[in-house]
Amino acid sequence: MMGIRWRRGTLGRPGPRGRIRPPARRGGDTLDAFAQEAVIERVLESAVVARPLHAAAALDARELADRRAVARALAGDSEAFGPVVERHTRGLTALCGRLAGDGRVGEELAQEAFARAFARLSTFRGECSFRHWLYRIAVNGCSDFQKAGGRAEESALLTGDELSAASDPERDAEAREELAALGRALATLAPPYRDAFTLFHLENRSYEEIAALTGVRVNALKVRVHRARLMLRSLLESA
Repeated sequence: MMGIRWRRGTLGRPGPRGRIRPPARRGGDTLDAFAQEAVIERVLESAVVARPLHAAAALDARELADRRAVARALAGDSEAFGPVVERHTRGLTALCGRLAGDGRVGEELAQEAFARAFARLSTFRGECSFRHWLYRIAVNGCSDFQKAGGRAEESALLTGDELSAASDPERDAEAREELAALGRALATLAPPYRDAFTLFHLENRSYEEIAALTGVRVNALKVRVHRARLMLRSLLESA
């Protein structure tokens, strides 16, 4: 399902922009192992870890692993970003697929988000979690895709993944039919309403987090989600 793989110097299959290289450093050649560790420790002890986090961004084991990988990549280790891709591929691809309305397009957009994040690692300052920073890049990429004319496909926004394990096959089939109907209705909404509804109800994100991801104010997001509900209800009733 997931076609995103990290290899030395590239992310997944070569895209139109060609090979992806580590962020540019001053000083010429790649640092030796001892120098790399020194750089990593300096980065971890300063901007990447020491800066205050957003209240909702706990510095857990995964976050520390992400930040250490960022430090290693900035120190010249071209393999260090691979585990970051592995940790976030599933969630990022699912998010992009829902926002784009197409799972295959979502995978491509997720790949592009990883590539952009890798190219911009030096701009990560640690004010928020790395995951949040990465997802914001992905959401912006999905928004650009929509502005360029990308359209959601009917029933592509929702899959059976939203269902919990069901022991009743008949009930499970009925739930899948309802999801398909909701997916078709959701695909007809304008992107601002579809995205707000998707992030709030399907991604289970708070309004504050959605605001940080999209740059849209909380009050405006609440209005969009409310209007999306009304529009979906009308569409489903008429269907």
